[in-house]
Amino acid sequence: MSKLDDIYTFTFKGLLAEQALDSVGRKSKFLLEHSDEQLAKTLSLDLLDESMVQAAQKMAVVYAACGSYLTIILGRPLIKLNYDQLDKEVNGAAQDQAEGVKVALTQPTSKELQLAASRFPTEHMLDVIQNAKAGKRLFEARVFDGSDDGDKALVTTTVVGKQVAPATDEADAGNAGAFSKAAFWPVTISYFNENTKTDALPVYRMSFKLYENGITRDLTMDYGDFVLSGRLAKLELLDSKSAACK
Repeated sequence: MSKLDDIYTFTFKGLLAEQALDSVGRKSKFLLEHSDEQLAKTLSLDLLDESMVQAAQKMAVVYAACGSYLTIILGRPLIKLNYDQLDKEVNGAAQDQAEGVKVALTQPTSKELQLAASRFPTEHMLDVIQNAKAGKRLFEARVFDGSDDGDKALVTTTVVGKQVAPATDEADAGNAGAFSKAAFWPVTISYFNENTKTDALPVYRMSFKLYENGITRDLTMDYGDFVLSGRLAKLELLDSKSAACK
């Protein structure tokens, strides 16, 4: 291979890399600030043979297509593997007793734990509704939800906003059926590790809109490194005459 061929290869490998990055949404500050003419001048394309430049540009498109195809074919099994494989599995049972919460774990290892008195998630939600109705805007509670390794409770701080009616532009309000125009409380619950300092950041924070009957929508879960959000798509109410849960 001649030195001239090396120049063409080097130049268009760089162009191919730029195209690959741009195809996945990368916004290049350089490309935004420079026109095609300026880019060609910067790369000194005017010093190269025009027919070879055009041929190389056509090959760059072929290389980009091949690269995209290989990325999809080779990457798909890896993506599927990540989604299908459990990070970890925790099994067990928790009982609310007079002296606190007794936890019996069976997986990943068998052990029993005695935790301080805590509320289960449903109990805590009932507390949130009760405090909201009473006009109490801020309260704390210890909650055991079995998350992480299932071996500890989290201290929560709950902030309840003023009850308001949904705005006309709220996308998921109409999906609440009979409650589409009902008033709700904006609620934010922050979950903290119990043994951390008072100025520590929460493990995660959850915000949602809460109706008096416990239905929620417009959920956001902020874990710091990433945020999950959910919108109410459909609400189907069960027959109130059905047998009560036991």
